Amino acid sequence: MKNLKAGQRPTPALPLLLEGVRGILPPLLSSFFFVLCSFPSGCMKWKDDHEKDSFGIPDDDPNAAPTPTEIRARVINDARTWRRLRDRVEEGTAECAQVNLKGEWPTCAKDKEKFEVVHFPGDAPDTPYRAEETAYYCAKESVYYYHFSGGKERLDVWLGPFKVTWNRPGK
Repeated sequence: MKNLKAGQRPTPALPLLLEGVRGILPPLLSSFFFVLCSFPSGCMKWKDDHEKDSFGIPDDDPNAAPTPTEIRARVINDARTWRRLRDRVEEGTAECAQVNLKGEWPTCAKDKEKFEVVHFPGDAPDTPYRAEETAYYCAKESVYYYHFSGGKERLDVWLGPFKVTWNRPGK
């Protein structure tokens, strides 16, 4: 202990200790409270089914059929990112014999099954050379047909079929 002058009180050790760890303490405490609050209640539990459904999250069954949200995401990603179909519309044909557009809903010409229709996000309605992209997904065969209409050349073409693969144990 230091030599104290008359009337001087000794400095308590705890404030000196806390002063040294002042920069470390807040992140350490916040991490501790995060862990404390997360694990006892279960990691990321959904409050109710409505909240889970609003995000398009499927049930825990890995063999379940893909949801419309999963289909839309997979088809748009495949067509735009991997195959770049909008850049290849010159390769398209004027007709698609596999898609029957007559009636209330697009159906498969072979087995009359309804297609899942995927409208791509696209050009604004007031765009001079507006292009519309649509895909018709067949769940039975796991393929889609791509339709492009509009653009500067005023095209109306079809491409496909394109196989969609699902990274699931049962699919």
